[in-house]
Amino acid sequence: MFRKVTISVLVLLIYIVYNPYLAANTTSHPLRKSEILALVAGGIFPENIVHDIESRGIDFALDETFGSLLQTAGGDPRVINALQTAKPVIRVRPESLFDQALLQHLSYVGNLIHSGKTQEAANELKNNLSTRAGKSEIGFVMGEILIVDRRFAEAAQVYAEILNSDPDFPELHQRLSLAYTESDDTAGAFREAKAALQQNPSDAVAHRSAGIALRQNAKL
Repeated sequence: MFRKVTISVLVLLIYIVYNPYLAANTTSHPLRKSEILALVAGGIFPENIVHDIESRGIDFALDETFGSLLQTAGGDPRVINALQTAKPVIRVRPESLFDQALLQHLSYVGNLIHSGKTQEAANELKNNLSTRAGKSEIGFVMGEILIVDRRFAEAAQVYAEILNSDPDFPELHQRLSLAYTESDDTAGAFREAKAALQQNPSDAVAHRSAGIALRQNAKL
């Protein structure tokens, strides 16, 4: 019971910190370090992350420190190889102490999730909700914890909140398609799967979600 209450409180906090207004559509930006760590910790298949790196680019140059953080989070060698060959668009703003701390936390949380310690991972995320920066990354990883715990409707709410406030965050449509599929929202699953497949036609999770939705509709 304590485990469920603690995670529920964290989900509520994520809802509160998001801007309630829909953000304007923007051209996809190059991936940040924190986004890639969130994808790794958040359960995205390596082939999808590689596709995101190749299609969107990155805003940093891979270094030994970040490579180590990726490995700790459970990063696949294919992701690291893609980062090594990607041509970075170096951002003007230097990496702040907060940026560095966020990367450390996301890496640690990824390690906890891949070790099956979802409650500890949720507690770690809860401790990093004091500022608005990094909320999309934290929320995305929280969605994975909810999926692992089979709380699919709650995961869908978290991903939908991120989509409303940060629509250019990677892999949101795919994760929503999965969460909607598992919570029996056929219309939502098919809509989000279509959006995910427009971004990545080879997305296996989105194909599965679309297939299940079509099969369920055929039974109606």
